[in-house]
Amino acid sequence: MNFKQKREKTSARWNFFSKADVLGSFDFMTLTISLDSLGMDDFNRLEGLLASGDYKDGVLNRNLEYDLYENLKKLYGLSFHEYTHFIDSTSTAWGATFLLSLNEAYLTNPDIFGVEESEYHKAKYFFDLAKSFKLPDYYTAKTPEVDPSTPWSYQVTAGKRFNNKGELSDTPITFISFGNSNGERIVRSPLSMIAVLEVSAMAQEILYKSFLVNVLPEDSRLVESSLLERESLSFIYNHDLTEYSACAHLVANTHGFTDIIVAYRVCEKIATVVLNFTDKCFDEICFSKSAKKILQIDKDESLNVVYKSSIKNRDRGFIFYLICLLMPKGSYEYSEEIIRGISDSLGNMGLNYHQVIMAARREVEVASQTLSTSPIRSVSKLSGSLLKNFDQKLAGKQGMYDFSSFDLPPVLLGDCETVTASPGVDNALKKFDIEEAYNELVEGQLWVERFSEACS
Repeated sequence: MNFKQKREKTSARWNFFSKADVLGSFDFMTLTISLDSLGMDDFNRLEGLLASGDYKDGVLNRNLEYDLYENLKKLYGLSFHEYTHFIDSTSTAWGATFLLSLNEAYLTNPDIFGVEESEYHKAKYFFDLAKSFKLPDYYTAKTPEVDPSTPWSYQVTAGKRFNNKGELSDTPITFISFGNSNGERIVRSPLSMIAVLEVSAMAQEILYKSFLVNVLPEDSRLVESSLLERESLSFIYNHDLTEYSACAHLVANTHGFTDIIVAYRVCEKIATVVLNFTDKCFDEICFSKSAKKILQIDKDESLNVVYKSSIKNRDRGFIFYLICLLMPKGSYEYSEEIIRGISDSLGNMGLNYHQVIMAARREVEVASQTLSTSPIRSVSKLSGSLLKNFDQKLAGKQGMYDFSSFDLPPVLLGDCETVTASPGVDNALKKFDIEEAYNELVEGQLWVERFSEACS
């Protein structure tokens, strides 16, 4: 088997975005990015167009050549989506914790590191952690033969998870139920960890494509703007993909946004804060009187129980819901307005926006230092880029990142070639060997799976 075939075989059970990300993928267990719909010919073609055309002039004068626009949209729209998954999974407070858990789990492989059996529990912990990102399909309840035509209605509800004995647990789940114009329920989807991660990545894809549309000549701009809106709506209103679009629906409906770009700009900022919640942030949540009124805690004690349990269980989908609901109503056209709105929301939760971010930065810094000494070479090499990528993610203007400023590894293409899809020149991971890293990390993955399946 070649590299691509091996990766596909070992990542199948962990491809949490498989329904939504059909053109590329990110493998959590080996940190490998693949752009399956692209080949080296696509990148060679783009390189030729960039060499012959004037990209900067086209952007500045809103006169971008159409061929260049099409190729940039195709290659970088997908690349930036998958790179966002990589950044979120390594360079946020949540991502740094995930990477530390991965490192600890893979270091318990007795065939390589010869550790004591008393350490094996770290492998099972990581296995369960990774499995928890996407809830089983059971929790996404589609109603058969119901017309999914728009306009849709929505309602936030709560339920409980089943434990491994098939009994109801005390762990709550936040759902969004979508209904059609006749009031019939189309589908109920959870606000899962995957929902947060996907809205973060989709925001970069849509915002970048919108940027490209806006630098086209006027005649092309009008046509492509309409096509982009239609393409975005087809994803958002696909009733088979609502777990991936749930956060976007929540933001748009709560704040009455009709502009998809504004909705995703707000989603990106909320998701960034959610992914940077530390344990201390969860523990310090204390609702103000106005928050309790908005959340209706003052009227229904059972809601208070659900909220406390969701917070105790570190439910980031629920935190996304809280921040969205507690944000003041506003236009939110600009990043500064969105940050103020999120700051107000966090204030109603007893938290300070800047303290949340600084606490997260410190966690990423500590994780970077810890992982720098890892005997797993690929993890050690990646560790040096965590803090830089954390800072660059926060520096994005209008919600859109400057991917040329990140440290990003090469990607695997559909024709089995590897290429550095990042446009940056000052990229410390440009020569990162992804096949070597995969071969090293997949040994840890297979050990974690083998041991975890032995645990009854």
